[in-house]
Amino acid sequence: MQTVLIIDDDRSYRQVLAEMLQAGGWRVCQAGVGEAGIALAKKHRPQVVLCDLMMPRGNGFQVCRALRAETRLRQTRIVMTSARDFPADRKAARAAGADDYLAKPFSTKRLMAALGTAEAISPEDPPAWLCFWGVRGSVPTPGRSTVRYGGNTTCVEARIGDEIFVLDGGTGVRALGRALAQEFKDRPLSLTLLLTHTHWDHIQGLPFFRPFYEPKNRIRILGYEGARQGLAGILGNQMENPYFPIGLGELPGNVHIEELRDLNFSVGKVRVDACFANHPGICVGYRLSAGRHSLAFFPDNEPRWRQQTAKQRRNRGGARTAAFARAEERKLVDFLRGVDVLIMDSQYDCAEYRHHIGWGHGCVDDAVQLALAAEAKRLFLFHHDPDHDDAKVARLERHARQLVAAQKGDLRVDAAREGLCVQWSPANRRRR
Repeated sequence: MQTVLIIDDDRSYRQVLAEMLQAGGWRVCQAGVGEAGIALAKKHRPQVVLCDLMMPRGNGFQVCRALRAETRLRQTRIVMTSARDFPADRKAARAAGADDYLAKPFSTKRLMAALGTAEAISPEDPPAWLCFWGVRGSVPTPGRSTVRYGGNTTCVEARIGDEIFVLDGGTGVRALGRALAQEFKDRPLSLTLLLTHTHWDHIQGLPFFRPFYEPKNRIRILGYEGARQGLAGILGNQMENPYFPIGLGELPGNVHIEELRDLNFSVGKVRVDACFANHPGICVGYRLSAGRHSLAFFPDNEPRWRQQTAKQRRNRGGARTAAFARAEERKLVDFLRGVDVLIMDSQYDCAEYRHHIGWGHGCVDDAVQLALAAEAKRLFLFHHDPDHDDAKVARLERHARQLVAAQKGDLRVDAAREGLCVQWSPANRRRR
């Protein structure tokens, strides 16, 4: 039996909802204030939380943020309810971590639709979620102007069933390491770190990754060899004296570095496919698949067709080169076809890109077009430029959504931000 937690200061309303849900086979817990609701959620770990917006001792936004900060509750579905129905409140609820928003009074059909993604998940479709720990490209950018989206470099955590993946090891991996240490405490931790490439903004946080220093843990680092030396050599260089006081060889024997030779392999029950990205050096993007779940991660990629078009304007390259670029672009679209979640390099706007042709990064417009062509379900704009403050990133997010609306697409677009955790499932796909 699945559990739903109702947090609402209106006792009679809670009772009506409880009777409705119990008739549908749900186990119901209730709380009248935000603080009590948070405590019950931690205790019972419900599949769904129905949380009113306006409550004493913890409003709905505060409750959402508190629950999303709990690792054990990241798979819980949160539905915000409110007697108010303002677009700003819906937007703020989503930003706080809510999965849906119901304006009172709502019908039984609408309620059941909001609960629909909490249906039992078969073994073929294990629970899956991701969390952003670093979303910035090139160099960390701490400061007041990057508080909303974050200033740490590339790092994403993805969990599919029992498998834990870390995608790249930029400075965001430090905070992830602390969170994992707190979650597992005395229990051994097993995870797989997938590196897209070894540019510094994708590996510079690894010396500060706390799980490296616990002998009980088992960590696999997988990636492709570099141009001048192997993967282990590259990772070891940044930990050599005088750059760092502890060498890679001094870590406990729990860290295993493996250079990949194939573009397709498995980690447990999760299939991993790699595809070479258009970026200087040896760089790949990954697609993780299990059951009907799929996630693609391309933090560094310059669209081939856009790059070739720009070169032709400069009288470089002919029809044959253009045809090759178009074919390469189609390969990437096919690789991403139908993916649930796409995390894609969108470092520049169109005007900026014209001054960075050949740097190996793309612009927001091209990321949106690629996602639409691939029929992706959700796109996260990623690898934010270090010169982009929060206001600029927000403008790019709005622009991307306008592009989708202009084409009447149903692609959901968000700018990736540190601390954002998202659960995705095949049921979510049906709801859209």
